[in-house]
Amino acid sequence: MLRKPDKKNYTDPRAWRPIALLSCIGKGLERLVARRMARIAFQHTVISPQQAGALPTRSATDLLACLVHEIEHALENGMTATAVTLDVKGAFDAALRRRLQLRLRQQGWPTQLIRFIGTFMENRSARIRLEETTTPVHAIKCGLPQGSPVSPILFLLYIADIFLDDPKLRFGYADDIALYRTSPSLEENAELLGKDLTRVMDWGKDNKVALDPKKGEVIHFSRRCKGPAKTSAPDIVSSKHNYTIKPTDKPAVRWLGVWFDRRLKFSHHIQERVGKANKLVQHLRNLSNTKRGPPANLLRKAIITCVIPVLLYGAEAWYEGPTKAPQHIAHARLGNVATMQAEGINKIDETIRNAIRAILPVWKTTPNNTLYRDTGVPTARVALEDARHRFGLRIQAVHKDHPLAARAQREMWKKRFHNRRPAGALKPPQTRLQRASMLPETFPRPRQALGKRLTAAVSVTNNRNKKEAAKEFQQWQKDLPDTHLVAFSDGSQDERGAVGWGYAIYRDGRKIAQGKGRLGIAEVFDGEAEGARNALKKACQIDAGAQIHICIDNTSVIAGLLGDAPTSLQDAFLEFQEIAQAVAVNVRWAPGHEDIEGNEEADRLAKEGTKMLMGNPSISATYAAAKRKIRETRDRHFRDWWQEALPRHRSYHALDLKTATLKCPRELSLPRGTLHHLLACRSTHGDFQSYHRRFNHKDATKCTCGRIKTPEHLVFCRKVQRLRSQWPQLKKEPQNDREYWTELIRQPERFAAFLEMTRFYEKICPNARTTQTQSRTSESRLRTSQPMETQEQASPS
Repeated sequence: MLRKPDKKNYTDPRAWRPIALLSCIGKGLERLVARRMARIAFQHTVISPQQAGALPTRSATDLLACLVHEIEHALENGMTATAVTLDVKGAFDAALRRRLQLRLRQQGWPTQLIRFIGTFMENRSARIRLEETTTPVHAIKCGLPQGSPVSPILFLLYIADIFLDDPKLRFGYADDIALYRTSPSLEENAELLGKDLTRVMDWGKDNKVALDPKKGEVIHFSRRCKGPAKTSAPDIVSSKHNYTIKPTDKPAVRWLGVWFDRRLKFSHHIQERVGKANKLVQHLRNLSNTKRGPPANLLRKAIITCVIPVLLYGAEAWYEGPTKAPQHIAHARLGNVATMQAEGINKIDETIRNAIRAILPVWKTTPNNTLYRDTGVPTARVALEDARHRFGLRIQAVHKDHPLAARAQREMWKKRFHNRRPAGALKPPQTRLQRASMLPETFPRPRQALGKRLTAAVSVTNNRNKKEAAKEFQQWQKDLPDTHLVAFSDGSQDERGAVGWGYAIYRDGRKIAQGKGRLGIAEVFDGEAEGARNALKKACQIDAGAQIHICIDNTSVIAGLLGDAPTSLQDAFLEFQEIAQAVAVNVRWAPGHEDIEGNEEADRLAKEGTKMLMGNPSISATYAAAKRKIRETRDRHFRDWWQEALPRHRSYHALDLKTATLKCPRELSLPRGTLHHLLACRSTHGDFQSYHRRFNHKDATKCTCGRIKTPEHLVFCRKVQRLRSQWPQLKKEPQNDREYWTELIRQPERFAAFLEMTRFYEKICPNARTTQTQSRTSESRLRTSQPMETQEQASPS
């Protein structure tokens, strides 16, 4: 038993979480069964589209975004909304074996699977270990194991009827349930939700599933002057079951980790996420200082993988973007308006800056903007915009029955308005979800189909060396019978971004057919898939009865052809698999750029294809290309932000540090002491005369050569000039010492070698604190040695 975090009373058994340790072999089988059941339930709509928890392509953030969309849509149209959150008591423990088998039989699952589930749930036993105490073994007659991979999908199937009863107004993630209603008044919402609550509780009573009365909450949403915050909000009452849910007095209600407030401002949610992230930042701060600790590049990974995801959780639901369309149609001519989320974004930015200061060996006064640039960590706005663009890509990449897809569609104007908008035109996007869906490049929406795996496929690489594999491939091709067809396909992308495909077909060592073409906005991955499809189609036209070998040098494309079709250019993979079911096809890996004639010919044809016109202009982009565009947009936003901030940092401008990237900078791998000196020289916030004068420090010292300390004194110091013949060679030969200094700051490895060779900050120009420490140490040693000398003088010879 493990403690649940943030529980006030651990004498309550529900404050502990049981963890079952099961057989690894059994878990492997259960995982296979769970994946297959989830995909079949998903494909045949056995489960409501708005139920998630153990299903592919459905996540908690999807449900949150859908719920926010419905509430926001109602508020934008002058309506009110009310949401009720419920929790199934006991969850897995509430599943009864015979009732689950009956439910599976009603849903149409095979008899063998139902028997397997029955044996899986019977003859179970367990004993509890709580700290130092272990109980005897007890028989378990009901419930699903907590640690089993198949338990989540079985529980979803067990309670699926709750959501199928009303698939539009109910959301569910595992054992968390949300009901909502929209109408002109809160009283009408409460009346309708009371009926919905009664129906849910009726089902629970009939199926021995109880709701936890302590976890039921309700929140009303309204933008009217006399909203729920100023008047008495109605209760949600189920008279039949004598159950009442009162509106909360809290500023917000949490569901699936996101805090909803009455006006969808999400200020409380941002505050909660910032609080959680600050705890992580404090842990990072305890790991290092300006001299000691792990390398900064490793600590940077903690920011990227821990701090930022904690801060941005649920951003798909709450982040609106910088602007939005005006609420009133009369204001449409004025353009978009600000979303008024700057205060929350500033709080996120402050937390990210604190995290960067925790990992970088810099002084407290170092400018904020340079912190982002020197670590390659995005600002809050850049990170949020990237999350918004990726969410828009996800909306376009889900299948047509997904709840996100239906809500992304906009309504039409039903009549002509005074601003001359014609009837039948699209309305401007009203919700966060609709605005996000318009951001990425459009591409065909993929289909959700079970993969058609090819049984006659040859293994891919087998971890072989490319040169050895190339010799083996050429020998294999020579040994093939004369009747076999060998088709090579490849893709290529030129400097303009144009993607072409090509294929060459051989029989008995002679080329008998070839083809080439060009795609729209795509990637090399798409070009190779398109080339494989056209190669197979052409080979079938030549001789459909012959054994066909498709040879490709991209292992990712081979994996898509042999198994589940990927999202990008999915039609090409599905058509290839469909044709492969009717003819004899083998897919083989051909090592690229190893002088294999067919592969080199296909590569040449693909390069020629990049110069052709697009074969299908109606397909504007592919998923892979849209994903790349989003990465480029994120990088461009970060570069533009730095270009705007650069004029305020003259030292960076003087050093020609005008570019910024979100990749991990090379200098972060330097020792912390060396990195501190490098960043101090860049920002001028270090042990320099100008810095001490600016902040009125009285303990500033000079270099041992007698000159004042400046960042460039590292090169111009006369003691360092004596070692000039030993200075590290730079990539670009400087014309003078000033150029050498500028290039040295731009090359971290040479900077570290320079410091190691000169020992500048250790011997020649130590900082004031080090100098004071050394002087105090010398004085203490002198005092310690004086009595000994006096005693020696006093002792007789």
